[in-house]
Amino acid sequence: MEVIVFFKCPLHRSGEKIEFIVFFIAPCTGQGAKQILGSCGMAEIIGYMATWTTYGTWLPGDERGYVDNKGQLHEGDEKILKENQERQKSPTVKLNEQEKVIARHVILDEAVRIGHKIIAIAVNSNHVHLLAKPHSQPIASIIGRYKSITTRAFWEYGKKGKIWTRGFDKRFCFTEMEIAARIIYIQKHYD
Repeated sequence: MEVIVFFKCPLHRSGEKIEFIVFFIAPCTGQGAKQILGSCGMAEIIGYMATWTTYGTWLPGDERGYVDNKGQLHEGDEKILKENQERQKSPTVKLNEQEKVIARHVILDEAVRIGHKIIAIAVNSNHVHLLAKPHSQPIASIIGRYKSITTRAFWEYGKKGKIWTRGFDKRFCFTEMEIAARIIYIQKHYD
């Protein structure tokens, strides 16, 4: 697997400490990754929390703020929100209790099938939180897989149209304390 490695790394030259940015693409798994990251004091990623939303429930302009396609955070803006609501191709999606159960079971079954260790999951009416261990497949591929198979399951169940928004958010965990904090967060965020 190829990964992008990007971090600050200290360099000591003639008693002077200089920090520089290291950025490269390399095959970097297992012990090799630990050695590269460890050489610059970087911790190993031991888990991540991914969050994705149902279609139309968190649009650009939303009063809670939003992130644009370039990763920039913006405050809410009613005009932008209204424009995006008018552009929606399908109705806003809110999952009912049965649909939340379906999504949870489909995701967990697929995780077992592909050997993906899910630590915690919360399927809510308008979003999903998933805490998992790293996998050999890229995070984007795995989340895309989960969104795709749940969409097909909903279509079979009779729910048509778009189900999920494009993309997802991810937060990396480097310590067991961060994992524990994410578990508590997920447990508190069920609706």
